[in-house]
Amino acid sequence: MILGLGSPKFIGTGIPDTNTVLLDYSVYKDFNLAEPRLLKEKSPLTGKKSILKLGDWALFTVIIYLFKSIAPQVYLAQLMNYRFQNVLFYPHRDKLANGDGLGLPIVDTNNNPLPFFIAGMKYSLLNDYVKHDIVEINFVSTNYVKKGSSIV
Repeated sequence: MILGLGSPKFIGTGIPDTNTVLLDYSVYKDFNLAEPRLLKEKSPLTGKKSILKLGDWALFTVIIYLFKSIAPQVYLAQLMNYRFQNVLFYPHRDKLANGDGLGLPIVDTNNNPLPFFIAGMKYSLLNDYVKHDIVEINFVSTNYVKKGSSIV
């Protein structure tokens, strides 16, 4: 990865809960930093179409291999507490010594850290000879992403 090698993490955004959750043993299943939001209009008189791009959303799907954790039940319970909550998502948690470049959150169009909504968590088993526990987490940005500021 260009901007880091560390696993992702997220931080709770609630007033009582600002805990950092490290997503150890995880891989990206899918990520998209440019999911466009388009406004399409068609003139009833002329039939001319107008398309206006409002911005880009960011979508991430992370798979966590629970079976690699020392206490998978505890890890799963910790993750499930954040279902359908807003969090600050960090694609990589590593950081340079001077604090630049790596381990930074994705920012919105106003240069503020962009909250992500955990839209779903799906617990399942890997299809393998030995059944292994995994959880798939979907992160969806709550606002538009600033272009060029956030590269995975």
